[in-house]
Amino acid sequence: MLRLAVVAKEFGRRPSDYMPGMGQYEAFCVDELCAHSLMQLREQAQKDAEARAKGQRPAEPVQRGPVSLEWLEEQQNKRKARGKQ
Repeated sequence: MLRLAVVAKEFGRRPSDYMPGMGQYEAFCVDELCAHSLMQLREQAQKDAEARAKGQRPAEPVQRGPVSLEWLEEQQNKRKARGKQ
C-alpha cells in the first residue's frame, strides 16, 4: 500500500484511481489507508531527524509481517473481554 501511496502522490492522483472498478466506499477506504500510511512515514522521518539532531541513533524500523487468523481472533477476544469493541 505504501508504494501505491507514494506513486499516487508523485503523480498528483488518488491511490484509488489506479484501481478501477471499485465502489465509492472502497475507493475512500483505499485513499484513507494510503493517507494514513504516508502520515506515519512522515512522523517517523521527523522523529528520526530529531534523534539525529540530538546525536542519537534513529529508531530501528518495525517489521510488521502478516498475522494468522487465529492470532487476530485471539486479539479481538481480548479486546471484547476488556470491553473494547
